[in-house]
Amino acid sequence: MANFNPDSLDAAQDVLSDLKARAKEAEDKGDVFLFGVLNELIHVCSPIVTKAHARLMREERAQHNAAFKALKQKFREDAAKQPHLQRD
Repeated sequence: MANFNPDSLDAAQDVLSDLKARAKEAEDKGDVFLFGVLNELIHVCSPIVTKAHARLMREERAQHNAAFKALKQKFREDAAKQPHLQRD
């Protein structure tokens, strides 16, 4: 999947929401053909949006983990310089 930013994901989620709303309208009107077309589009769009959202969450977790690792390393380096911060 290509690179994207959170704004792109929001736009994709808006497209999916719009498709679902239009499908609901078609269902309420009894328009079988349009409902079927929109249903197929939802089947295509939904997994793409779900995967993109999951990827964004994984990337955010990876950034948090990297920041935590860097902070721990900095603390260890600072502790080595100052004996009173070292573990017993």
